Amino acid sequence: MSLGHGGWRLRPVGVSPAGAIGIRSDLAAGDIKVEVFRSGKPTAMDGALAPGQTATFAFQPTLHIGAVDEAREGQPLNGAILSTVNTQVSLLEISSADIVISGGGPGQTSTPLTFTLQNVVMA
Repeated sequence: MSLGHGGWRLRPVGVSPAGAIGIRSDLAAGDIKVEVFRSGKPTAMDGALAPGQTATFAFQPTLHIGAVDEAREGQPLNGAILSTVNTQVSLLEISSADIVISGGGPGQTSTPLTFTLQNVVMA
C-alpha cells in the first residue's frame, strides 16, 4: 500500500506463502486499517498497520464452530470470545455436509454443546 499521484495504491511486490495474503504499508507516516472481504463481508482485519509493517492473512480450509455471546455479523470477535470456539472441522475434499448441534439446555443437568458433521458428501 502506497500513496501515489491519484491516491492510495495497492500493488503487488512479491509472493506470500501459499494460501496467504500479505499487505505492507509503504507510507511515510500514519497507520492504515486493512480489511479482507469475502462476498462483500469483512473476513479479517488489522487495525493499525504502521509504515514498514506487514499484515499477513492466511486462510485455511477449516471451519471453526461455536456458540458465543454478543457476536454481531460483520464485527470482529475479540480473543477471549474466540478462545471459547474450540470445534474445528477440516473442509478438505468436502463438498457438502450438515452441521448438527447437540447438548445444551437449562439447569445443572445440561450438557456442553457439541458440533458434528453428518450427511457428508466428499468432493
